[in-house]
Amino acid sequence: MEQGFGIGKQLDLDLISTSVGYNVSERYIPVQTKEVIKILADQAGFTPVGFDAVNVRKPEKQGFQKHMVMLEEPDADMIDGKLRIVLYNSYDRTTPIKIFLGYYRDACSNDCVWGNDIMEPISIKHTNKDWRQAIDTTVNRYRSAKQSASNNINRMMNTYMSYGDQGRFSEYVASHIYTGSGIIIDPLEFNVAQRQEDLGKDLWHTYQRAQSSLLNGGVNRIIEHGDIKKVSKTHKVTSIDEKIKLNQQLNEFALNFK
Repeated sequence: MEQGFGIGKQLDLDLISTSVGYNVSERYIPVQTKEVIKILADQAGFTPVGFDAVNVRKPEKQGFQKHMVMLEEPDADMIDGKLRIVLYNSYDRTTPIKIFLGYYRDACSNDCVWGNDIMEPISIKHTNKDWRQAIDTTVNRYRSAKQSASNNINRMMNTYMSYGDQGRFSEYVASHIYTGSGIIIDPLEFNVAQRQEDLGKDLWHTYQRAQSSLLNGGVNRIIEHGDIKKVSKTHKVTSIDEKIKLNQQLNEFALNFK
């Protein structure tokens, strides 16, 4: 049984096998992570700056499991952070290779994976002999996506948020993004600054406060089971799939907030 993505692993692609995983069909063509990285480096100077991999309980899956690599170009700096390519892959049939754009603030390591309006995530099946064309597409789209992301951040930083606006934003997070049966959360829990860098009365910083609370956990909640009520705190999100899902939901709402 696979566990969630590990925290704080060092960049070590040698943990990932270069062979095909067990129990795969003859049509399976492993798209090697190392080869993708080499092409991105040759074409646009992207270099790996982060690595993570799921923990596994079955020894035979070690080296073939889901793993994630973050890559950064020399000119990645933007307003308040950097735009990076985020790709994850496996060689055991559990996932195709997927490529996203992630925005990383200077103040933290929270990955803000932008919605499909910036760049539609690219998925490459392990049966595709022409997968290199998808990598070319990634490089070609990166520049325009970077400009689009910069424009969005500028707009959000210049959008004033009254206390009522901040409350509406937090209410949406509590009722539409963080959902669970029998869970009660005060929406204002998602408008608490956990870092000095998150202080501000604009849409960008309101968004960052919500994202930090959503991903890092520690939010007070009440869990109801019949007549029994238990007070606890939300957990830190460690699954890369869940991070991407939550970030995309939050980002879509922030970009369209009025």
